[in-house]
Amino acid sequence: MADDCHPRERALFLGRIRDALGGEDSKGGSGTDPSDWAIDLDAVIQELRQAIVAAKWEAEMTPPFPDEDEDTLGPFADVIPLVDSTLERIGNELEHGRAECARAGYEQVWELIDFEDEFGRAPRLEEEDPERAREHAARYLRSVYLATNTEDRPMALCEAAERVRFVGFSGQPSTLYITLREIAEASRATLPAWDTTLHQLLSALEGRFDPLGDLWLRAATQERHGIDGLAALAYRDGIKRPLAWLDAVGMAIQQRDAARAIEIERAAAECFPPRAQIRAELADLVAHAVDPADETLLARLRYDAFLTDPTTDRLLALWQALGNADDQAAWLVRAVEHLTANGSRGDESLRPQCGTPGAELTGPSLSQKYTNGPAAALAALLAGQWDRARTLAEEADSLGWSRGTNAQSVVFISALMALSSADGAEPGPMTTELWSATVAAGAWQRADVTTTYALPNGERVPQRDQFGTETLAQGYRVALAQSLAQRPLSAKETETWLAWCMEAAAARCDGIVGNQHRRAYPRAAGVVAACYETACARSQPRAGEQFLQRIRSLYPRHSAFQRALREAINRST
Repeated sequence: MADDCHPRERALFLGRIRDALGGEDSKGGSGTDPSDWAIDLDAVIQELRQAIVAAKWEAEMTPPFPDEDEDTLGPFADVIPLVDSTLERIGNELEHGRAECARAGYEQVWELIDFEDEFGRAPRLEEEDPERAREHAARYLRSVYLATNTEDRPMALCEAAERVRFVGFSGQPSTLYITLREIAEASRATLPAWDTTLHQLLSALEGRFDPLGDLWLRAATQERHGIDGLAALAYRDGIKRPLAWLDAVGMAIQQRDAARAIEIERAAAECFPPRAQIRAELADLVAHAVDPADETLLARLRYDAFLTDPTTDRLLALWQALGNADDQAAWLVRAVEHLTANGSRGDESLRPQCGTPGAELTGPSLSQKYTNGPAAALAALLAGQWDRARTLAEEADSLGWSRGTNAQSVVFISALMALSSADGAEPGPMTTELWSATVAAGAWQRADVTTTYALPNGERVPQRDQFGTETLAQGYRVALAQSLAQRPLSAKETETWLAWCMEAAAARCDGIVGNQHRRAYPRAAGVVAACYETACARSQPRAGEQFLQRIRSLYPRHSAFQRALREAINRST
């Protein structure tokens, strides 16, 4: 009967037969001969082998369709439940004290599923259920530990961990490898001589800077020596082990020791280049632990974070950390000077080798490359330096406004928001939409970052706030109003700025429509409609109509753009 089943279904069929006959369950009985268990386990693995052979044959016969490029399992998807049940069966061996048998079984399975076809499809359990895959891998490492002599365990564990490495990120080693904590907690039973092994790992991994060595060294240090050990590790290895600095500060935060966290963060400032990304990460951690009443310290932390990672959310956090207008202007003027200085970006040559976990934190952030200009322009506006902001805007292109990397787009929409909000007026729908999109785009580099930091043992501590689009838009609207209340624009300046915005919109239309970038016609129409809205909000509808007619007359034969412009104006009115 089993032969009549598809190979992928045989293990499930046999399990049902055993249950129906009242035979041994997956955990077996205490009186069972160990050789019977070995035979039974061999049979289960043989069922898996046959199922994978069948899946390989199906994979060869059925290449993926073009729209299935993201399918990393393909025909192997049906094998995954059998992989899971086989590993669970092997795990039962481990639970019953048969570590050597379990280790052998696990390694047979790893060998079977260590396969990938030419389209990248493979029987990877982690694709279907990452948590389950990590559980099985942790049990495998536990079986290796128990089946190995005490003196050989560190090397054996490292080799086994490499064998079950996951697809992840080198900057986050815990996504690549099983942690020491997962090994220790893979079963309720305490591992024998675990403390001895941790001590051995400290010696064995001391000079390693690869992802696995770094992860386990930091974890063993935290387990054995706590925050003192992590701080000593960071001080000793310096820029070569950046994650140890974050660990030490994070653990100080966890222990509510703000003074220790500040001490380590200041030591890191002496170790890393002025605009290394880790400076922002450390400042984020410490800012969550300091007394909000300590405005000077909080402002310094927010300032360091903004200079290192110049995004709109960090600039807003700096503004909100400052209690009075004079301080706000002073800090932001300093920020503009730093962001616009020659060579203001971090030095790429100072990074450690690429394989070092956290190496990307020792050099400049992506924001320094892409959002330096718009961040400086927005800071200048909030500081009341409108002429400086306009100079920065005019150095930028009239294209590329949508990605948050263009100073001209920031100054354009900020000016329209300021002009259309004066004297109790309200910005129009197109202006409001562009405003929200622009300030949110300035934080795009950090849109997916986590709000916590993971210590080597897996515990998490709060690190940063995450600003949503609405929060950013409203926060900057308040900040802009506060800035203008202190340094208002004169009547002549407002007229000059409205004219500047209209010219900027016309130039954007020329760049888009003049070069027939048809997909971008709605964007060009949007900036024209925003200028029209602002003129109307300022009780200057005639100026708005004249500008609108001017743009229409420039592109009489571009019907698609004329249609986009009509739609944008209809939305505005």
